[in-house]
Amino acid sequence: MLHVEQSTRNEIKKCPLCNSEEIFSWREIKDYFLSKEKFQVMHCNACSFKFTSPQPSTEGISKYYKSSDYVSHTDSKRGLTNYIYHWVRKYTIRKKYKQINALANKGKILDVGCATGHLLNYFKKQNWETLGVEVDEEARSFAKTNFDLNVMDQHAINDIDHTSCNVITMFHVLEHVHDFKERMKSLFEILTDNGVMLVALPNHLAYDALYYQEHWAAWDVPRHLYHFNHENIGMLADQCNLTVVRKIPMKFDAYYVAMLSEKYKTGKINIIHAIRIGLISNRKARKTSNYSSIIYVMKKKLAI
Repeated sequence: MLHVEQSTRNEIKKCPLCNSEEIFSWREIKDYFLSKEKFQVMHCNACSFKFTSPQPSTEGISKYYKSSDYVSHTDSKRGLTNYIYHWVRKYTIRKKYKQINALANKGKILDVGCATGHLLNYFKKQNWETLGVEVDEEARSFAKTNFDLNVMDQHAINDIDHTSCNVITMFHVLEHVHDFKERMKSLFEILTDNGVMLVALPNHLAYDALYYQEHWAAWDVPRHLYHFNHENIGMLADQCNLTVVRKIPMKFDAYYVAMLSEKYKTGKINIIHAIRIGLISNRKARKTSNYSSIIYVMKKKLAI
């Protein structure tokens, strides 16, 4: 069993979003994916933000990604869940391209957390100028070797020219970033004045999250350091001089997350039941907008 010493974990004593000290332990969640360790998810009474605490340090967190089953980093096709992931990825890449084309003119796209570079490669084929940021060395190497992409380590973000990218994407990345406010402020500087930023995040108010509770796969502790809802994202955007102009549901995520959650809860994928829960989740979200995952489209306030 993987284990990281407590000395390499950081206890969060104030809400990372609103700085309130009115925080309490909300629920204990197990890392079903890799370590089988248990982590506390904290809740802020002041702003309803949830976050993992104690958190593995920036040095210690890498151990929780070291698995051949972490498909976004390894491009593994082993197993039914990974096969479905790849099939869905092909569809969603084309869909994301259409969505972004409708929001911005062709130019330069920065994909933060680009993993193995499949999304960027699609944009490159459509004659976009592309730039990637990826923390995992193996994934960066894959993107460079297989797609000849310009992909940098996350520490190079501050070296990117200001107002140089008219599209910035972060699909299921922000919840992994220790200093998420500083990351957002850095990206604000890189974004052109009329550019768009797309930030995709899991939503713990979705029906599938409420159904699976502590077995919900998108808690994904401790890799997910923070757990956002609509209100939290609005607050964060405002703090970074951004505003949310649109919310785009990621409906396939409800099915994929439900399949993983079934495995965590019962030991089996139970694909038929997972599809049923995904359908119910998406149906209920039509009224509440609480989809399992959501893309938040943001713009600079000065451009509104």
